[in-house]
Amino acid sequence: MGEHNFNVAEKLGSFIKLNRLKIGMTQYQLAENICSQSMISSIERGIDVPNVVLFTQICQRLNIRTTDQFLTQSLDINSFLEFSDTLFELCKKHQYKDMLTLMNKSDILEKLVSDQDIQIYYYYYSCALYHLKIDTTDAIRYLKLAAHFTMAQPYNPKSEIEMLLINTLASFYLEIGNFEKSSILFESVYKQFMKGTVMSENLNVILYHYGDYLYATKNYTQALKVFLNGFDAVIMKQSYFMLAEYALSISQCYEKLGDHLKSEHYHNKHVVFFDILTRNTQ
Repeated sequence: MGEHNFNVAEKLGSFIKLNRLKIGMTQYQLAENICSQSMISSIERGIDVPNVVLFTQICQRLNIRTTDQFLTQSLDINSFLEFSDTLFELCKKHQYKDMLTLMNKSDILEKLVSDQDIQIYYYYYSCALYHLKIDTTDAIRYLKLAAHFTMAQPYNPKSEIEMLLINTLASFYLEIGNFEKSSILFESVYKQFMKGTVMSENLNVILYHYGDYLYATKNYTQALKVFLNGFDAVIMKQSYFMLAEYALSISQCYEKLGDHLKSEHYHNKHVVFFDILTRNTQ
């Protein structure tokens, strides 16, 4: 392991161990249903560096707010802004059970009038269902219902919420193994995003999810192009949200394509964003 990678591993390991001990959690408890206990031990000792997916899962288990802390633009249910703000904060903190409890108890859905407000409501509801692994099929059903308020199939998303709905629907189809539908939906959102007509910070996730899909299907060249476009779009908005994820994914793509120098360059960027993260969570 090179000196740079060693420093990254040390920082990550110390950060994870500190937060694990802070809440009195054992390595076994942290690893359960995520990875092996030996992997957690290796990470904490600075031997291994977790990938983006594993790092996110570890942070969620430790109740660490990752780059979500940098997301400042909420999706507003204009008819009920206080309710909307509460959902936004719960979602940022990954408190999906509390989100569902609040939404199931509330009669706000019956009072919503505009298509956009209804779409945002169902978007939050579907995300909570999905992350709690209650029923991906139900989550897909609600997303499709929300999409049909303003779009007809084949979907042609244009607004912020339409793009988020279709992007999330694509991710859910990917989860259940429907690669064909997932690919079509990701492509439709990608084309609209690249037109640059909507600049919301919430859309920082769009190209990341599509790039992640391409990486998973071993289309590393196209994945790199998408990740680079996404990274540049985040920078242009002067945002931090998703920068660390993009930097690490770009580094991984370059590594797969054999360009170790550029891989190292973006790994360095990831370290910078990780340092910002640790300063804001300790």
